[in-house]
Formats: sequence, C-alpha cells, structure tokens
Amino acid sequence: MTHTGSRRIPGLVLALGVAALLITAATPPAVADDDSPRQPRIDCTKPKNKTKEACKPHHSASDDEIINGAYWLANTGDNTEALGPARGGEGRQ
Repeated sequence: MTHTGSRRIPGLVLALGVAALLITAATPPAVADDDSPRQPRIDCTKPKNKTKEACKPHHSASDDEIINGAYWLANTGDNTEALGPARGGEGRQ
C-alpha cells in the first residue's frame, strides 16, 4: 500500500501559491480618488489671515448640548422656551 496523501500536499501548496500569485498580479493597484494637489495650510497667527474663512472660529452646539439645555429649561418651568432648541429651530448655526 503506497501513501499518496503525502505527495498531494506539496502539489496543493504549489497550486495555491500559483493561484494567489495570479490573483495578486491580476488586480489593479489602488488609485486615489482625488489626485489634485493639496492646498497649503493657512497660518492663522498672522494678522493678514485673520479674516479668512479657515481662521474664523466654528462654534456650533452639539446635539447633546442642545438636548441638555432644553432639558434644563423645561426643568425650570420654561416649557415654551425649551421647545425651540429641542425642535432644532433655535441654538443651531
């Protein structure tokens, strides 16, 4: 009785290696979606850049802050005032 199982393993490994090599070679390289050059960062410490949009502070309340404010307004009895921020009409920029 001959053992053919031990001869199959190296052939199987070789076949899997060749298949992996072919799959890797057949896939195109990843291409970035945006290949345009990046804009330089603006130094907001310079006086001439203070008026630029990127240097202006961006203050917007998060949902948690709005809900918390509306809760405390309602908790103190200002129910009508609490409904404005809770509905998203007031307190958002």
